[in-house]
Amino acid sequence: LLALLEPEVFVINAPRGDQKANEKLYILEFGRWIPPTIVSNQPDRIERFQLENRIDLILKPLDQKGGTGIKLFRRKAKDRRKLLNQMTRRGTQWIMAQKYLSENDTQGDKRILLLNGKGIGQFRKVPKPGEFRANLSLGGTYVRASLTDRERQLVRALGPTLRRDGLYFVGIDVVAGFLIEINVTSPAGIPEINELEGKHPEVQVVDFLESMVWSR
Repeated sequence: LLALLEPEVFVINAPRGDQKANEKLYILEFGRWIPPTIVSNQPDRIERFQLENRIDLILKPLDQKGGTGIKLFRRKAKDRRKLLNQMTRRGTQWIMAQKYLSENDTQGDKRILLLNGKGIGQFRKVPKPGEFRANLSLGGTYVRASLTDRERQLVRALGPTLRRDGLYFVGIDVVAGFLIEINVTSPAGIPEINELEGKHPEVQVVDFLESMVWSR
């Protein structure tokens, strides 16, 4: 429906970008910035990927949000095949299998908000004790954070592709400098940044919207 409004009405984010950017799969556009990752519906292939790389895995459904359905798949876990069959529905459902980064245990992940390809604020999400997922909806807490040099490089690397696809306002999740997700449909973080730093990213967002409207 929103696509029918264009080009007379400026839509953020562009419907063509939202259609393209599955929030799990879109990171594959940026292969050099992501952890070792495969997408498959074959338990044998996922298990082989794990054993060859000698890594723990995060298993992610491709159509969920807020940490729903995400499982930690340890290399030495029992009932390995049972979990893989469950996640893939015995080979009928595609999932993402991604290296579990140990930094997640203590540091969680970092949310960085991007506007028109540039960073406008960030904070760290820390999982509650006994939980590997740092989602705020699952009890994670948020604390102040700054960007590393690698993260600044990552933001610069994402900018041209995001603008190309009309994804002007996004939230990326980063662990240990690696990109793990790009949120495009409802990028959260503005209230948290306001609370932690007294900044007002929403002003920049609205100013950008007005500039795009008046320039058309």
